[in-house]
Amino acid sequence: MALCFSNEMWIFIVIKESFVVSKWLNMIEETSIKLSGSRNNSAMISPKALNLEGKVCKLHDKVTETID
Repeated sequence: MALCFSNEMWIFIVIKESFVVSKWLNMIEETSIKLSGSRNNSAMISPKALNLEGKVCKLHDKVTETID
């Protein structure tokens, strides 16, 4: 699965067919810039890069909650 988002106020995380909607985090933006080298339009990175693979995570206020 992939973590897909754009430079909007909301991001959609798709991990193992589960959907979580959360606020934009600088951590996510910085990771996308580091991996894609660009802020333009949208970016796509692997959940594995953020240690989210196989988990459903709710991200808010720079805090990560793991929902098993």
